[in-house]
Amino acid sequence: MGADARLLESQRAIDAEIITLPWIATDAIDSFATYATKLAATIDTSKPFYVGGASLGGMLAYQMASELGPNLRGLILIVSADSCCRLPLFYRVIGRLVALLPTFTLRIGKSMVPALRKLFGISTKEQTQLFQSMLADSDPRFLKWSLRAVLTWQGPQIIAKVPMLWIHAGRDFIIPYAKAIPGVVVADAGHTVNMTHAAEVNRIISDWLDEQANQPAAPYNIPYEQPATEVK
Repeated sequence: MGADARLLESQRAIDAEIITLPWIATDAIDSFATYATKLAATIDTSKPFYVGGASLGGMLAYQMASELGPNLRGLILIVSADSCCRLPLFYRVIGRLVALLPTFTLRIGKSMVPALRKLFGISTKEQTQLFQSMLADSDPRFLKWSLRAVLTWQGPQIIAKVPMLWIHAGRDFIIPYAKAIPGVVVADAGHTVNMTHAAEVNRIISDWLDEQANQPAAPYNIPYEQPATEVK
């Protein structure tokens, strides 16, 4: 939630035009869905494209997909989720408590998170420096809003019936693989798999894009019913 476009810098090696959207301002009353609608409005949908993201970005891509029109050709989700039910119960409880704290306490808390970098699968000096830099530059108000929004997100009511590539990590402690429904798993990676295992992730994405290149467009929107039972 504290990441920015630098998290996806390694994916620029893929032979494709990659546009990273900046986070936009949130209103206090914004839900996850209303924020996704605002973000979707900033995308040029005039020609065929794919949309995707990592973690929070992937969740937003999944939510906004049904609003992006028939030129959307597919979704690419990396260590992400299709609703808050994919998150461990422990994190949901702690996250809701943190979301209630005053904003200034999150500024203090940001300085403590780098000590937990191994939880995100980060190990090298360069990765650690990038992680710390993104966190230092993140907006505590956005962090607070995103915690509240994600932890109450039940998933979209309408989904785009388009091809989807879902990449997950076998050692992801943030959104555990056991709770996800990925199509491809990078076994020895953590939550920042697209950064720590960039070459493998880029190969998976490139191969999938090649497969999709000559496929006909799929039917776009279908009704979506949230599962009645929660993922434990």
